Amino acid sequence: MGRPNAPRVEAVAARILNDCLIQDGSLLTPGIAIWTTELLAELHTHYVAAPDVSAKSFGDKLEIQLVGVSDHARQLFAELYVLNLLSAAKRNFLQKTKIAYVERVLAPIRPPVTLPADVVDGFSDGVFNGGRAWMNRGWAQLSFLVEFAEHFKQQDQATRVAARTDPVQLRHLVMDSPGHNEPAQRHALLYLFQPRFFLPIVSEDHRRLLREGLGGTYLPDGPTDDLDADLHTIMEALEREAGGPVDVYDDTWRPRWLEETVNPPPPPQSRQGPAGKQPPGSSEPRLYSVADIVKAGSFHSARRLQQILNHWRDKQNLVLQDAPAPFLPIMKTDIVLDNASSGRRVVIETKFTDGLIDRDGRTTVKSGYLYQLYSYLASQSGRGDPAHDNAEGVLLFVKTDGRDVFDAETTVQKHRIRFLSVDLSQRPAQIRARWMQCLDQPRPVPG
Repeated sequence: MGRPNAPRVEAVAARILNDCLIQDGSLLTPGIAIWTTELLAELHTHYVAAPDVSAKSFGDKLEIQLVGVSDHARQLFAELYVLNLLSAAKRNFLQKTKIAYVERVLAPIRPPVTLPADVVDGFSDGVFNGGRAWMNRGWAQLSFLVEFAEHFKQQDQATRVAARTDPVQLRHLVMDSPGHNEPAQRHALLYLFQPRFFLPIVSEDHRRLLREGLGGTYLPDGPTDDLDADLHTIMEALEREAGGPVDVYDDTWRPRWLEETVNPPPPPQSRQGPAGKQPPGSSEPRLYSVADIVKAGSFHSARRLQQILNHWRDKQNLVLQDAPAPFLPIMKTDIVLDNASSGRRVVIETKFTDGLIDRDGRTTVKSGYLYQLYSYLASQSGRGDPAHDNAEGVLLFVKTDGRDVFDAETTVQKHRIRFLSVDLSQRPAQIRARWMQCLDQPRPVPG
C-alpha cells in the first residue's frame, strides 16, 4: 500500500526478521548475538513477570524494571522497542520521540550502543495510525513482543525460515503466540514481516469495512473465510487498475469504503439507509431491534425495553474524567457503585474469562487486568474528589475448571483492590450472593 516511508520501515523490519528472529543476531550491533533465548528469558523475568503497577510514568517504571539486567538484555529490549515503534505514524510519535524512548533504554550500556542510520530514517514516519493501542498499551505490546520472540525461537529452523515467505505460517506464529492479546500489535507484525501480502491496517473494523466496501467490485467470487487473503486480492486488483501503489485512505478511495461521522451518531443505524433499508450491495446485517427482542420471547414489554435501551444509550458507562489531553482516551469503567451518604465508591472491572495465570509454579492475577483496574483508580486521584481519592477496585472474573474460588485483596497507593472469582455453574442465588461480596467492607486490621 502506498505510504511514503514504507520502504524504510519495511527494510528495518526485514533485518529484524532475518538477522534477529530467524538468526540470533542484532539490529544495532551486527555480528553480536543479542536475540538469544537466554537473553529473552532474562527480559521475561525482569519485565514480563514483574509488572510495575505504580503511578509512575512508563519510562520511569521501565528504568526500575531494567535495573539489574545485563547490558545485552537491555540492548535486546531496546531492539524490541524499535520493532514496537517502527510502524507507528508520526501523528502517534514524532521521530525525535521514538529516538528518545529507545536511547533512554540504551543509555546505561558501556561501551555505548547507538542507533544506526537506517533505524533513524525508519523512525521518520510510520505506515499507519496506531491509535489508542500505541498511545496507551505500549507496556503490554512490549511484554507481548518478548513472549512472541520467545515463541518464535522455540520453532525449528525450517519453520522460522518459512515465516519469511509463507503468509499462513507467519500468521500461525504471530496469532498463536502467548502473551497479551494486543491485536493491533499482532497485525502490525504480520505487515512488517510480509508487507507484500499483509496490509498496514491494524484496525479490525477497518479491515472488515474495506472488504465490505470494495469486495463487491474486486472479489468477483465473493469473500472467503480468510480476511487477509481477501484484502490481498483486493489490493492487487486496485494496484493493477491504478498502475502502481494505492493508499486506500486517500481522498480517492476512502469514501468508497469508510463512512465517517464527525460527532457521535444518534441511535446507531450502522450503514443502513433511511427506515432501516440496506444500501445497495451492502453486506452489513440488519440491526437487532426492540421488535426482534419481543418476538424472540422477551419477558419485558416493548415500552420497557425501549426505556432500558434509551438509558443505556444515554449513560453507557461512567466516564470518570475527561482525558487530560485530546489525544488520550477517556477512561470508562464496567461498573461504578457509589454510596452518597458514606462517600464510598467501588469500581468493578468484569472479565468473562479466567483472571489468573500460572507461571513458574505460582498463580498470579493477570498483569494486564491489574494494570487496567489500577489505571481507572490512579488516573482519577488528586482531583479534589474524596470519592475518587479513596475509590476501591474489584476485579470480578470467572472461576474456571480446575481452580479454587479466588478471593484476595491488597492496597496500592491507598486504593483497596480486591480480586474475586465467581463460579457461574452455581445456582442463581449463590451467584448473586457472590456478586454482592463486591460490596463487603474492608477487613479489620488485627490490632
